Amino acid sequence: MKKPETIELNAIGTKVKLEDDIIGTIIGINISHNNSITYQVGWWSGRSYTKDTFVPSQLVITTDEKTRIGFV
Repeated sequence: MKKPETIELNAIGTKVKLEDDIIGTIIGINISHNNSITYQVGWWSGRSYTKDTFVPSQLVITTDEKTRIGFV
């Protein structure tokens, strides 16, 4: 039997720093071909709520908590 592959992710609800004065929250995770990961992040800018997709290298995570998930 094939050993399950494990991916380490930042959990939904994790706070991320987008810019010096903008803190967002991970609201979605997309795992696609070759286990590439993107995060959907939402944040408030004044009265407007914005959502966008980021690769992990674009985000500064404000906590060290990770979640592991496995696939067969």
